[in-house]
Amino acid sequence: KATEAAQEMGGRVVMSPAEGDDANDLFVREGPEAVRKVLESATQAVQMFEDAGESPEPDAAPVVLDPNEPLQSARRFIGLHYRSGSTRTLHRYQGIFRAWDGATYQAIEDDEISCFLYGFLDRAFRSEKAGKESGIVPFKPNKAKVANIIDALKAEAHLSSGIPAPMWLDGNGPVPADELIVCKNCLVHLPSGRTFPNTPDFFATNTLPVAFDPAAGEPGILHRFLDDLFDDDTERRDTLQEIFGYLLTTDTRQQKIPLI
Repeated sequence: KATEAAQEMGGRVVMSPAEGDDANDLFVREGPEAVRKVLESATQAVQMFEDAGESPEPDAAPVVLDPNEPLQSARRFIGLHYRSGSTRTLHRYQGIFRAWDGATYQAIEDDEISCFLYGFLDRAFRSEKAGKESGIVPFKPNKAKVANIIDALKAEAHLSSGIPAPMWLDGNGPVPADELIVCKNCLVHLPSGRTFPNTPDFFATNTLPVAFDPAAGEPGILHRFLDDLFDDDTERRDTLQEIFGYLLTTDTRQQKIPLI
């Protein structure tokens, strides 16, 4: 019945303060009165949007946050915007926020996170008590509230710098992380030539700006260029192509050779 009540509000799933809860979870844990209060708060939030001539996103519930709980707000922010299945797609690595872009984890400036967070909080609400009655009012973000949540985000999204990228976030993968190259369309295993789908479970900070094609033909333009450089000197040609191969890997031990 609790879930049906939420659906009657336009198909929106009303979230309780505990991340991941829906109306049914709240009903089981705290009973029908808790669900009624959250539904009333959500109804007020929808009415506020309508009074202002705006409409909330059709698949999003009004978000009610506690300004005194920045860590919970940070978790809600991540849960709504930086999740792919059970995997968090925002990490704080070596002092930089990085977010999954479909192939790799790209750096995001703190100012960009701050801008995104201001927009998120501007659409959120907070509870306010007046005597025995309570209701919700706009969250009204300010510099201090945003700074507190960003600080909490740094803690919640922290990824140890002691493990060098690339890495499997859960510690296990089908092949060692340092044997993979990230392409636009897949992960390529260098020793075997096998490919794996790009996944947010694989943390890497660099990607090749090309799609891998296992059926690609001979690189004719490259071969003609090498012909112009080396004529029939196959030894120098092979050495240069070997250097190209080393530069594809994360192993930098061989890079002094082309420098010499």
